[in-house]
Amino acid sequence: YKGLEHLLKVQIKLEKIYNDIFLEIYGNGNIAQYSLDIKKIRNIKLENRWIHENEICKIFNKPCINIMPYIEASQSGVIPVALSCAIPSIATNLGGISEQIENNIHGLLLDSENIETDLFDKIQYLYNNRSICNKFSQNCFQLSQTKLSWKYIVKKLYQDLKISL
Repeated sequence: YKGLEHLLKVQIKLEKIYNDIFLEIYGNGNIAQYSLDIKKIRNIKLENRWIHENEICKIFNKPCINIMPYIEASQSGVIPVALSCAIPSIATNLGGISEQIENNIHGLLLDSENIETDLFDKIQYLYNNRSICNKFSQNCFQLSQTKLSWKYIVKKLYQDLKISL
């Protein structure tokens, strides 16, 4: 359901154009069906295991884009982590994902009917427009420091409770 097959195919295409695009995949799951495509990729780091929570900041602690070409989803717990680490996302516009990522503000949303082509185009767009990627990163950081901060959430909850009493 995470669309890994799309991401791998796009990486294979990207490596034909760019020498320095690197793909890192983290998570636990059965990847046997993807082994042929994985072998075709030169620039890949694959951590197919349970990722402990104290490793997450280290993973997101470098310039990157969080890519989630999901085939089906309601939401993602990875998006808030990416936002808090000032990492923009490219994700399929499914379920509540568009409520987590504001398109062209915190990243880019993919067309769910044309995931591979759209993903290829959007990765290239951000790769070739680093200033836009940096702006998305700044927007992610600002969101995490305001509306997603505990201080903001508690204050909003307090105001809402006060009004309802």
